[in-house]
Amino acid sequence: MQILFLGTGGGETWPAAFCNDEQSIQARLQGNLMPGASVLIDNQYLIDAPTGLSLNLGLLGVNVRFPFHIFITHSHQDHLDPQELLCKMQDPRDLINLYFNQTISELLKHYARFNQFFNLYDRENYQVRIVHPFDEIKTHDRDMVVPILASHECGNDEQALNYILNIKGRTILYASDTGWYCDQTWQSVESHKFDVVILECTYMKTKKEQATDQMLYTHLNVETFLKFIDRLRQTKSIDDKTQIFATHFNPYEITQEGISQLEDAGAKMAHRGIICEC
Repeated sequence: MQILFLGTGGGETWPAAFCNDEQSIQARLQGNLMPGASVLIDNQYLIDAPTGLSLNLGLLGVNVRFPFHIFITHSHQDHLDPQELLCKMQDPRDLINLYFNQTISELLKHYARFNQFFNLYDRENYQVRIVHPFDEIKTHDRDMVVPILASHECGNDEQALNYILNIKGRTILYASDTGWYCDQTWQSVESHKFDVVILECTYMKTKKEQATDQMLYTHLNVETFLKFIDRLRQTKSIDDKTQIFATHFNPYEITQEGISQLEDAGAKMAHRGIICEC
């Protein structure tokens, strides 16, 4: 099984269009881009569809396989740009399955009202499924995905989701955007043994002025990332063979000290184009 990181950024594609600081200028010159966090598994399972997804797949030379499955974590645009879901030239025989929460379903209906090209609900080869936390989804005879409740403030009573995926006998935890899990989510997570953990680390610098409980509820920093991994080790949900990747970075927060802390904990700092084989 292969996992391709399409992007590892949080909040915006970096460098942003109007950022003109030295760091952004150098990033453009070096082609050091950080699109929104998203992963593609075996060219058939996509988690999140941020702005620039189509262009990014083209630049990375990726051709997807059908039936194709798209799992969306929540409605924030760095995780879902509705226009990325459609293709005018798509073969109508190529089935695309979309999985997202009730809030996104309602938002897409409003989106279709003012965008004449967005006709997702009129296409026979698109199948939309509204998913709920902890309800198992069978995608093939041997593959299964479990949406779990993330700890992320979205507004409008939206339930943000993370995903546990069992594909070809390998089990993956995809955890972005989220802070510290609630007890029910921990119970679900700790009932699995993971081959790969992909975990957000939005903040590397701990802001003293930012309330700890607020950080815990919306995103992880290095400190809470390490505590998260430690808990997975203690509950034997991961072991020394588990591959751990950090993603969803605020690029202005990345520090060498933070990277070293992640590496000391056995985690790799993911980047656009990196591939995990398992």
